[in-house]
Amino acid sequence: MTMDKGDEHLLPAQPHTQTRTRIRTQAGREWKDYMLPSEGPSSSCHSGDGRRLLVDIDAPENPPPPPPASSQSSEEKPVTWLSLPRKSQLIVLTLCRFSEPLTQTSVASYLYYYLSAFHPPNKPPPSAETISRQAGIIASSFALAQCLTGVLWGRLSDKIGRKPCILFGLAGTAISVIGFGFSENLAMALTFRILGGCLNGNVGVLRTMVTEVVVEKKYHSRAFLIMPMCFNVGIIVGPAIGGILADPASTYPGLFGGVEWMRRWRYALPNLASAVFLCTSMLLGFLFLEETLESKRYRNRTDIGLKIGGGITSFAKHLYHVVTRRRDSPEADGLGEYHQLVTDLDGDHDDDDDTTVVGSATPSSPSSASILSIPIKPKKPPTRPALREIFTKNIVFTLIAFTILPLHNATFMHLWGIFLSTPRSLTPHPSSPFKFTGGLGLPATQVGMAMSYLGAIGILMQLLLYPPLQAKLGLLRSFRISCMIFPIAYFLTPFLARVPSTSPPEQAASGWLVWASIVGVLLLQVTARTFALPGSVILLTNSVEKRSILGTVHGTGSSLASGSRAVGPVTGGVLYAAGLEGGVVGCVFWAMAGIAMLGAWWAWFLKEGRGLIDGEAEEEEEEESLA
Repeated sequence: MTMDKGDEHLLPAQPHTQTRTRIRTQAGREWKDYMLPSEGPSSSCHSGDGRRLLVDIDAPENPPPPPPASSQSSEEKPVTWLSLPRKSQLIVLTLCRFSEPLTQTSVASYLYYYLSAFHPPNKPPPSAETISRQAGIIASSFALAQCLTGVLWGRLSDKIGRKPCILFGLAGTAISVIGFGFSENLAMALTFRILGGCLNGNVGVLRTMVTEVVVEKKYHSRAFLIMPMCFNVGIIVGPAIGGILADPASTYPGLFGGVEWMRRWRYALPNLASAVFLCTSMLLGFLFLEETLESKRYRNRTDIGLKIGGGITSFAKHLYHVVTRRRDSPEADGLGEYHQLVTDLDGDHDDDDDTTVVGSATPSSPSSASILSIPIKPKKPPTRPALREIFTKNIVFTLIAFTILPLHNATFMHLWGIFLSTPRSLTPHPSSPFKFTGGLGLPATQVGMAMSYLGAIGILMQLLLYPPLQAKLGLLRSFRISCMIFPIAYFLTPFLARVPSTSPPEQAASGWLVWASIVGVLLLQVTARTFALPGSVILLTNSVEKRSILGTVHGTGSSLASGSRAVGPVTGGVLYAAGLEGGVVGCVFWAMAGIAMLGAWWAWFLKEGRGLIDGEAEEEEEEESLA
């Protein structure tokens, strides 16, 4: 934007003293201030980035000098949860992410008994080996569908925007869980699981949005914890909901024993509860989630959802002021119109016009301002490169590590509930320390409790342990150490079946030693997962140097991870069944330990990338042009 001499009459006359110009650039809904000295009120400012500019020309006689660099560095505060930028958007993303792990983990607490209910009443119930195979197929079907569509969702989000993909994924998942709850046979349940996986590519898109919302790398160690924290909260709430609401007619006969549809569809209620969470998240996303794709953020379109959400927020604020009798009065400081101008620009979601707003206010009359609107041609959307230009060596190496991690982690998450539900062995354990069979025989409510421990331990570690240790050890070192903990946890897991119990073999395992051992194994696995999952996402994000391919890379990573989550559980289910039949229930867990050791070895080949250097170069170029 350039102000020519012919436009000088549009600005009020200023005294011929040294002035300072404050230039505010808008990127999305964030503003940056630049203080520039000028010779007079008609100084020219140049900008070619297509963003909105607000120029406020004051006339102080002696502008304050900039603080020395030493004082600036000493005033830099450490990163905390409260210092994260754009917390409102992070909250909405958190709610959108939270509903999905809640839905998936809710099924795990009753999946063993859900599949047992499919057998005809005139036939004996299926064996534990058969159920473990079917459970592996059910768990893998969702991930396999995500694997086949993950790249497509990533490419689509780079084209039409992030928000539509998120909302569509939530709606598709809600439909699939309702159908899964009312399924009457294995084929029907499998169909709805595949449908849910095909319609949902939100994991990769949400990770991309976190990267675009929180740009500065110093916040990444906490910002990228949000997605794993949602998973851990879902692990706490999901199994609890599944265990409490599963088969309500039998669990609470006094309340639901006479409800016919609950007696027919015994596991529909927890799925309906999950659908309510999904629909609520979709509504909140529609009303308050902002588009982060750069080519869509500045288009001349009006988001009707944000308009309605803004109206709801304004009404709530107005109602709060009326109730508390403490309405703000910005005119009291003599800058009412200027504050109103900035508020209007900062809170306006309507990007119909890309304009430059120039206002002037003198100290003698601070409320008087003249506005000059000059259209600026918006920046053209960046060209999306071809797939062959995306996968550099560093990205490929990081994607391989990104694929190995869910191969064993997702298999453990799937087999954990099956292993806890498997009946205990009725025969004495043989003399060999590795040749034994059986599980713990826990009911659905206790399985839900044991799975909730996964989330509770994970949340505590992510809030208290991960940020300081990651800052001390570094991203890559902490990731490598965590990968070496996984094999220990997997090796010890099957030995839970040999822990002495206070109950006979015909009943569920019980006693403080049993539960202490369960918590000990979970402590190891969750510690490794707490550092490995966010670390892998940050490493993948930092391996990308061009913003235009960020969604595609995360979509590819999500697709590969989904492939691992598809292969792992189904293969693990087959090995688990073979182990039960052969009297070596630990074979699948020890195979997982071997895969985890492979991942720990591969982690030493990774390098931490520089991140989105093109975005940083653009910001530096903008500052130089303004200066």
